[in-house]
Amino acid sequence: MKKLITIFFLLTCLVSRGQNLVPNPSFELIDSCPTTYGQMTLQSWTSYRASTDYFNSCNNNVVGVPFNFGGFQHAFDKIAYCGILTYFPFTLNYREYIGCKLTAQLIVGQKYYFHMKVNLADSARYSTDKIGLQLSSYPYFQQNTSPISNHAIVYSNINIIDAAFIADSAYQYMVIGNFFDDAHITITDLGTGNHSYFGDGAYYYIDMVCLSTDSLTCNATTNGITTIKQNNVINAFPNPFSANLTFTNPNTGRTTINLYDIFLRRVLQTTFTNSTTLNTAQLRDGIYFYEISDDNNKVISKGKVIKR
Repeated sequence: MKKLITIFFLLTCLVSRGQNLVPNPSFELIDSCPTTYGQMTLQSWTSYRASTDYFNSCNNNVVGVPFNFGGFQHAFDKIAYCGILTYFPFTLNYREYIGCKLTAQLIVGQKYYFHMKVNLADSARYSTDKIGLQLSSYPYFQQNTSPISNHAIVYSNINIIDAAFIADSAYQYMVIGNFFDDAHITITDLGTGNHSYFGDGAYYYIDMVCLSTDSLTCNATTNGITTIKQNNVINAFPNPFSANLTFTNPNTGRTTINLYDIFLRRVLQTTFTNSTTLNTAQLRDGIYFYEISDDNNKVISKGKVIKR
């Protein structure tokens, strides 16, 4: 899993101390379960430009949690998160934005704390800097002026992790994305990703968005979307692998391994007792996910491996 980024900053607010002004901050309240890309079926939030995506554990396919077309990623809080492209090499200045109407207007001259979780998807070929927040008095939509202005209230850089701001207007709307054009961002080719339509861009998951007058409400000390918890018993090696992939389980009893590709199609399945070595010569290079179940079909371990 790639390095997690935590972005948080100080702003100002109109409400009593401690209230999060962001509705549905962890994206769990839905109107319907998403079934494919580009469906923002959650409450309060919408796509403010281009084809943003919504992921929820109610779906077990391309927009599920933790498995989805972007890779393997647990939600920070329970079951859901959103996804946006911050760069796409085939379209100049292509950006995707999510946004919402705040539960109250900001008050000019007051201080606010903002916090959100950001993680680069496994399938991404590129990464970018300057992911951040913009505030507005009106919502952005396709027909409105592009939000690319080479300016943001705050954005993520290696040397800009947090900052203090004073609201200069009674803003009502929040927009999240990359507000800088291609000439003003750092684009890194990671040389990885699944090189599909989605994988050829810089794709990020967004979770747990907070805007408050209280830094404790926004919990600015946490470190990002929950990382995959490594299992201390079952091992998969080598990782990355080139031909053979070995799994070991010191516990007794039959164990079943299912190996899935980036599109969550099962490519291998085998049952073993203590250890097994899979011949993966027929598999293409890329990211794969494994799910291991015990003899009662209870999932006891999940993880990610890479073939090179």
